[in-house]
Amino acid sequence: MHKFVLSLAAAVLLSGCYSWGDGSDWSDTGSGWQAAGTELADAPLPVKVDHWEQEWATAKQEVADARAEVVAEGRTLPPKIDDDVTELVNREITGPSDAERLQRLQDSVSDARRLAELVSAG
Repeated sequence: MHKFVLSLAAAVLLSGCYSWGDGSDWSDTGSGWQAAGTELADAPLPVKVDHWEQEWATAKQEVADARAEVVAEGRTLPPKIDDDVTELVNREITGPSDAERLQRLQDSVSDARRLAELVSAG
């Protein structure tokens, strides 16, 4: 058990130290991060915000589903990860401008995808 906790702690630490990207090159073709998002890159800002709001809703649901699966299997998450899941699921994304909101949406989607991987692996 101690080995598992250390491995999980190392994964959390490394995920916080490594930049996974800003989300600007995410493609929802199902193949993940790629540079093929040119159709969205040329879109007006409100279209980008709408796209990333949908990505955010999906990513939040993936995290909630991953936690529900852990609970259904009778496992428990480490308190820090469980707190991170709760914070993320309850997070409100706002910004003083569409550009700031877009950046916060992209960052939050990135956070959610990393956290979903940690929860699923854990």
